[in-house]
Amino acid sequence: IHNKLRRERKGKGRLVKVGYRIKREWRGLHPSGFREVLIHNLDELHKAKEMAEAKQKEGDFGIAVRIASGVGAKKREMLVAEAERLGLKVLNP
Repeated sequence: IHNKLRRERKGKGRLVKVGYRIKREWRGLHPSGFREVLIHNLDELHKAKEMAEAKQKEGDFGIAVRIASGVGAKKREMLVAEAERLGLKVLNP
């Protein structure tokens, strides 16, 4: 049995090697440059805002919120409006 990935055949994906990672401070960031926070309700949204303010004082990246998939349309609409009022970026409005 021959492992095509191990033998680095074209079209079979890249083999992870030493030096493949990115800078530690960039890991876990959304491509837009924000740190992602998953929220389900208003309390979590307000905690994300507090966290964003704390990170801003440290000179860290901004915070972007992602609304959980289980949140219904009515609550989602309310969360998007509140996030807009707080000045937070919503990744999936």
